[in-house]
Amino acid sequence: YDHIPPPPEELFRWIETPRDGRVELWRTIPAGKFLMGSLPKEEGGYDDERPRHPVVIQYPFRLAAVPVTVAQYQAFDPEYRPYHGREVPDKEFAPADDVTWHQAFAFCRWLSAALPWMKGARLPTEEEWEYACRAATQTRYWSGDQDADLDRVGWYDKNSGGRTHRVGEKRANPWGLYDVHGNVWEWTRSAWTKDYSGREGGIKMDPAAVDPADLAAPSSALRVIRGGGCWGEGGGMRSAYRGEGDPGIVVRGLGFRVVLPSTPSDL
Repeated sequence: YDHIPPPPEELFRWIETPRDGRVELWRTIPAGKFLMGSLPKEEGGYDDERPRHPVVIQYPFRLAAVPVTVAQYQAFDPEYRPYHGREVPDKEFAPADDVTWHQAFAFCRWLSAALPWMKGARLPTEEEWEYACRAATQTRYWSGDQDADLDRVGWYDKNSGGRTHRVGEKRANPWGLYDVHGNVWEWTRSAWTKDYSGREGGIKMDPAAVDPADLAAPSSALRVIRGGGCWGEGGGMRSAYRGEGDPGIVVRGLGFRVVLPSTPSDL
């Protein structure tokens, strides 16, 4: 990535939000344990979100408070133009969309190479994503179970006007993450699986041990997408909801956010 200049560091230290002003971009997600997946009778739940199972996140990790913005992505690709975000006032603060999984993966590799303090930058696993989204909650959305609870924190078909919105307009979850429900779908590192079979006994995950090179799955493998988008129905915005995406195909309204793993020596 030597042919791409390093970005201004301020672009990846802070984010200007309409709701809370200037906030730190990186949020420390604590170690802990949660139940991944939807309840057997969860409204709108699907079989691919089950069986519900315990996941232990063994060490903290850092996650961007917002999806990657247009301004951040244009530092990597100056020719990039958003699809939905072109209609957003101050569109440099809109979430980047129309990004393939391979482009998101390359963006993370560039950050890791360009800024020493971002070494190991990568896409979140779907376990990390759901854990961070829930922020110690077990409701359909981190904010509650009803459409009114979603409306307060996310952009979806009933309130978005069919377009993305500037990041950070809605409330952040208890761990400081904005836009985890709606606005844009988010790529994860994880290859798609039809359900969680074989996990009934639970799994453990060390964020520092996740290989940023992602060599475990073929580059053509379908990848899990999370969070829902500005045009989707409320059921698709749930914390447990999983979608799948072809890593090489541009999908309208599909973006991503970045993980910075913490090692025990960082803590």
